[in-house]
Amino acid sequence: MEYNFYFDESFHDRKMTLCANGRANTMQDAALDSYVGVFWGCRQKDIYQNKALISDFEEKEKLLFGLKPTQELKSSIIPISQYKYGIRSLNKNAKKFTTDLFKMLDIIIPFLQINVVSKFELLWRSIFDSVVFPININSNLFFYSLTKFTIEYRPRALISAIFDESSSTKTVVDVLKATLNEIVDKSKSVVRKERETEAFMQIIYIVDHYVDLLQIKEKYKFSYAPNFEGFLRLLKELSIDSRKCKLVIDRDEKTYLTARNLPFRCVRQADSVNSLQLHLADYIGGFVGRMMYCLSHDSNTIESEYLSDGLNDIDFERKRLLSSDWFNLSEQDYNLYLLIYKTIIVDHQHYWTTLTLSYCDQIVRLYSLLRYIASYSSYSDFCNTSKEMHSEYYNSACCRELDDYYKSTWKE
Repeated sequence: MEYNFYFDESFHDRKMTLCANGRANTMQDAALDSYVGVFWGCRQKDIYQNKALISDFEEKEKLLFGLKPTQELKSSIIPISQYKYGIRSLNKNAKKFTTDLFKMLDIIIPFLQINVVSKFELLWRSIFDSVVFPININSNLFFYSLTKFTIEYRPRALISAIFDESSSTKTVVDVLKATLNEIVDKSKSVVRKERETEAFMQIIYIVDHYVDLLQIKEKYKFSYAPNFEGFLRLLKELSIDSRKCKLVIDRDEKTYLTARNLPFRCVRQADSVNSLQLHLADYIGGFVGRMMYCLSHDSNTIESEYLSDGLNDIDFERKRLLSSDWFNLSEQDYNLYLLIYKTIIVDHQHYWTTLTLSYCDQIVRLYSLLRYIASYSSYSDFCNTSKEMHSEYYNSACCRELDDYYKSTWKE
């Protein structure tokens, strides 16, 4: 039996740079640290009926948004601002588009692989590339903590030093240690910061011991290999021979060249304008990426203080919970979340369908939200809990998922 797979990506930065405002390009407004890559596929014998479903879907949605039949329908038709509070804040047309999309996916039930790769983790792994960690140091936990620190605190002095061509390795290490020590000092009396404090002290210890092996580079480029690691694992778990798979990639030379070195029956690039199947990968990636963006940039969890030059204005005592507006759901909103949960998680729970590196918070926030909402037996049951308590309960659920992930995945 032969299979067809299609690949597209969202939030794709081909390299990391420092912008004029002192922020990394992956931390600009409307940018996201996570790269999102989506593979979807089906048996070759099913491709024509699935293509017809996508065609019918696009015909309806183009009418909905006032596009001409010749215009390309992209996930960007729904701007990031529409996702401010997830499904709840989508306008009527955006909600109809999303509902129709996941109803179609519920019919197709595609083989699905979603890659969510932290760009800053790739950067840190590149810097530590020559380090061979001893058996008593869990490298996954180290890169998780270092990446999360960078993304959550956005230390401008450190980021500037990393991308400054004149910076020595010692300069970068000194700025890193100084920033971590400052955070540790300011948060040492906060009980819920104990694990973070311990992790930051371990980073300082490790950096001190391996400073001579670190590699500060002039340019940091994106790696395309992780895309295919998760995909090949999915194929293996499904007992699908990659040599029986045709792979179509939205036109991108570096992704294409990476795929060409792997054992697929056929790999080709295509212009998304001419491929309905690539459009479907774009719609899935667009939804996942925009939801992750808004969960990560919620006004109640990340503030302008994080973008300042120092840490003096950060209130380390304040508990940051997702805005309760995320949980102000109509019954229609609630049911759409259940459909998305079924389509992305339940229909694929036995398969390797999401790949991250060590840092996984941004996709865990989304999956935890879907699982949390679906944990209620009915809409009326969901409404029996106040919006404010939903924020508390969701936060606890998210923390539990991350804790379980550490224990089950990062044993070395």
